[in-house]
Amino acid sequence: MLSLGDRQRKFQAALLAMSARETTNGLGVYRNNVRGNLTLALKLVFPATLKLVGEDCFCAYAEKFLLAQPPRDADLHRYGEAFPDFLAASALAGQLPYLADVAWLDWGVHHALHEVEIPPLDPQTLAHAPENFSFVGHPSLSLRALRRDAQAIWAAVLEEDDDRLAAILPDDSIAPLIILRPRGLLEVIELSPAMFDLALTLASGFPLDAALAVIGDEEAAQALGLLLSYGMFSGITPTATEERSCLSR
Repeated sequence: MLSLGDRQRKFQAALLAMSARETTNGLGVYRNNVRGNLTLALKLVFPATLKLVGEDCFCAYAEKFLLAQPPRDADLHRYGEAFPDFLAASALAGQLPYLADVAWLDWGVHHALHEVEIPPLDPQTLAHAPENFSFVGHPSLSLRALRRDAQAIWAAVLEEDDDRLAAILPDDSIAPLIILRPRGLLEVIELSPAMFDLALTLASGFPLDAALAVIGDEEAAQALGLLLSYGMFSGITPTATEERSCLSR
């Protein structure tokens, strides 16, 4: 006899595997509801992407995505993180090379707006930090190096400013960005390449001393101070040090 979990997985597979013409055993109604709700969820998460490609095109790719990568979490606010990469690998990317980066901006903003709101790390805490520690990234934080034109396109599309959109020149140079909402206000901040490398290393949980090795000593203090002022971290955690063998000399 199948367990409840196995029954649920079998039912989900049946819903997602059905073709648009299948209505056997009454599953057609459920299928349409599931796909319609998941497509709606993606529309809400990716508003600029939707406007950029249009309703029909977006829905077509959303359905391909949800069939390939159905949600694994009951909270649909968390669904869609892989959609930008899915678009990057699609035929659309050849026509709109900035599309995946615009979609990533949609996701980063959505993530920041729907993550738990907690205060950022107070820099004074560092005065009492353990000798070895690493930073904990703020829950709202996302980091990504994007095409430089992506943010301007994203903003113009959301504002439905066709004149501004038409004036944007293609620019595939790199703009390293962080997106976060540490104090209740959404922030989209461009970093220097060196500061972005530091931010990425720290957000990945590397100890502070190891992270500072990616940036010159002269820049390290200023860069770390700026990242703290942006509210990029929510806390610190002690880092275990490797114990030396009693046989070592």
